[in-house]
Formats: sequence, structure tokens, C-alpha cells
Amino acid sequence: MSRTKLKPREPATANLPLPLVVAICAGWFVLALMFFLLFSTPLPGSDQRALWYVVGTYVFELLGFLAASLLCFRNYQSPQIISGRNVWLCFALGTLFYFVGDLIFGWYELVLNKEPIVSPGDFCYFATYGLLGTGMGLAVTSRRLNLDLVQWVVVGIVGLVGAVVSLGVTYYAAAEPEAQSDLLAQIVTAAYPLGDTLLLIMATTLLLAFWGGRFAEAWRLIAGGALALYVGDVGFAYASSVLENYQSGGLIEVFWVLFPVLFAIGAAVEYDVSGRSRRSGRKR
Repeated sequence: MSRTKLKPREPATANLPLPLVVAICAGWFVLALMFFLLFSTPLPGSDQRALWYVVGTYVFELLGFLAASLLCFRNYQSPQIISGRNVWLCFALGTLFYFVGDLIFGWYELVLNKEPIVSPGDFCYFATYGLLGTGMGLAVTSRRLNLDLVQWVVVGIVGLVGAVVSLGVTYYAAAEPEAQSDLLAQIVTAAYPLGDTLLLIMATTLLLAFWGGRFAEAWRLIAGGALALYVGDVGFAYASSVLENYQSGGLIEVFWVLFPVLFAIGAAVEYDVSGRSRRSGRKR
């Protein structure tokens, strides 16, 4: 029998053109923003939002993270990706873990009608922080990009401000007696601002390292996605502490839709640029 070498099967998303991906992702966020703006008002005579509205917010988030994960997996499966396949594997798994975390929280909130202080969904989100941070770190180190002194100062200032804001808001929000008496809840409460701040620092480093480069556009989008996650987390912590009986679906949560949308577009841009770069290299 003759042995034939099988070529790796291309993912189903391999032939998606960049303009189509950008149009779908941008349109998805615009729809989500309009949905939040038009229907987030609680029911008349109640502080509760309609069940169908809360379900809709989960749908916008979940499909956004699913799309981001698939497009990042496409980059991981592509041998032509220039920024490194492991970078995109981390991003793909990170957005997938966030997808699972949302499913768990949705199950608790919509099916069980519970709001646990700590749930398995929290640890899925922490896995997201770790994987996204690792991916960003690999993106910088694999390209051997070095920052100058001024850029490091900028990173330090952003990290300091981000830490102060995140820690201040989060610990102000964690004023419930039951949360303070539970050691695990205290650890989880401390982990969120730490994860948000580390991602903010990594995103700033990534943005400065790739500033003006050939792949700057893709990495600006990735950094923007990390910033959207930071704003969403900090804004949610603030709203839930200031507003009495805060209910899911506040306008600030639209940043949790923007986060995966920017990652999805960034992945598509990187895939397109890498493909064009390889083709132009072969022509020369």
C-alpha cells in the first residue's frame, strides 16, 4: 500500500473574508448596544428587569464569546499565522472559558434563581485572565519587542491608576457581612481586581510594543478588548455597590459584549494580514 501524506483539514471558517467578519461582529455589537439602551429599563412598578431581556443579554455575550473563540482557534490552526500559534491558542481557550463561565452564571441566575457569592463560573473567569495574560505575554516576547524607558513609565502609570481604581471600587463593593466572613469569598474578591489590573498592564504593554508596526491594527483591537473587559468589570462592581438591589442587564454590561467582539475582529485581521504577508513573501 502506498502511503499518502494527509494535509491538515482547514477549519470551516478558513474562507471567511475579512470584511464579512468585521461587518458581522460590528453589527452584532451595534445590535447589542441598541438592545441594552432600549430595553434595560425595569418593569413598571418594579425594580426587576424582564426575564426575556436578561436572557437576551446572555445571548449577546455568549454568541460573541463563541465567535471569538472560533476565530482565535482558526488562527491557532493556521501554519501561516505570524504572531505565533500558541498565542492564539491561549486566546481561544481564554474566550472559551469565559463562555463557560457565562453559562454557569446564567444557569444560577435564570434557572436556579440564586446569586451565590462564589460559583464555579468565577474560576472559569480566572482561567480567562490567566490565559489571555499568557497569550499577550507570548505575543510580546516571541517578537522580541523591547520598550524604551518612556514606554515603561507609561505602562507603570496605567498599571498604578488601574490598580487603584479597580481595588478601590471592588473593595467598596465587597461590604456585605457574609462576603467578609467567608475566606473563599475574600480570595475571589481579591482575585478579580488583580486579574483586571494585570490584563490592563499587559494590554498597555502590547499596545506600545506593536505601536506603528505591520500588525498594529490587530493588536490595537486585542488591547481594546482587554480594556473593555476591565471597564465592564469595574463598572459592574461600582454599579452593584452603589445601586440598591442591582439587577443583571445594566448598560455597563454592554462592555462584556464589546470585549469578545474586539477579540474576534482582531483575530480576523491578524489572519488576513498573515495570509497576505506570506503570499507577498513567496512572490518575492
